[in-house]
Amino acid sequence: MSETMRQAPRRRPLGVTIISVLVIAGGLISLGFSIVGIVALSAALSMAASLPGNMMSEVISPWLFFLLGLAIVLALADLVLGLGLWMLKSWAYWITIVLHCISLALQVFDWSVFHTSIISLATGVAISVVVVVYLLADREVREAFRV
Repeated sequence: MSETMRQAPRRRPLGVTIISVLVIAGGLISLGFSIVGIVALSAALSMAASLPGNMMSEVISPWLFFLLGLAIVLALADLVLGLGLWMLKSWAYWITIVLHCISLALQVFDWSVFHTSIISLATGVAISVVVVVYLLADREVREAFRV
């Protein structure tokens, strides 16, 4: 094998390791809560089925199951993204940047429409800004992802 074909092993920067671990942990937590939600909803529906005039099983439950299923899909996506960051995949680098930019917009939207606390807004914005600036500005990170 020639020297030009061999690539030097990449070293994962500490910040990328931290972001990756947090994304994976968030995915595992979300997955756990989603599964618990489906089990709890199933139990509630089985108990409510015996009640007269039960509209929950006909109207509400399909939407709740859909939302919990969507939460499971998003949790699995978090796990894949976290592993992609851990393995220094360039697609994970770009998806992380895009998702944190979207998160910035959603933080402002939540604050303006749902009147979330200013502390929640500041925390969410700060985290997203720090992650995006770190990924884009740090040369070691860009070199590790080969972007």
